[in-house]
Amino acid sequence: MAAGTPPSTQAIGRAVAAFYGDMPHPKAPTVTVNEYPAYERVAFMMNDTKPDGAAVTHAAESLKQAGISPSEFEQVWHVARPVANRLLGRDPNLIEVQRLKTADPKAIQQHYLDHPFPGYEEVTAGQMARHYRAAEPIARQYGRVPNHEEVSRFALVEADHDYMHQHFSGEKL
Repeated sequence: MAAGTPPSTQAIGRAVAAFYGDMPHPKAPTVTVNEYPAYERVAFMMNDTKPDGAAVTHAAESLKQAGISPSEFEQVWHVARPVANRLLGRDPNLIEVQRLKTADPKAIQQHYLDHPFPGYEEVTAGQMARHYRAAEPIARQYGRVPNHEEVSRFALVEADHDYMHQHFSGEKL
């Protein structure tokens, strides 16, 4: 409302906005008109595609069941998603978002660093990332790219640079 709008007009405007805002959204009847934009953003984040009413309804129901507000979801998602993708090759799941909703960014990162690496559960994602970073330039010197099997072995034995050079050069270990 404009600064010079009479108080009665402002009150009427708020009443109209509240009335229509509390109505069911035509595309997602279980979500109100006011709630729809927030749950639409969440549905987009979960699916990486423009959501339809069914996707928005699913996002709203999922978050409500998990006890997570759209703003809590967005806050965790923006920190957790790049870390989970980098370390585990996947998006965070709703259970992780629920657990991490009160965590600070460092705790979120630590959660994924401590997570078992998929397919090589005997090592953590953090160990795999650290050893891959160390092995990659060494492997390139020998015209190779380290694979997960090699890196998981390096992580298990806490391999140093000399060990990795011997491995990639083909020298006896």
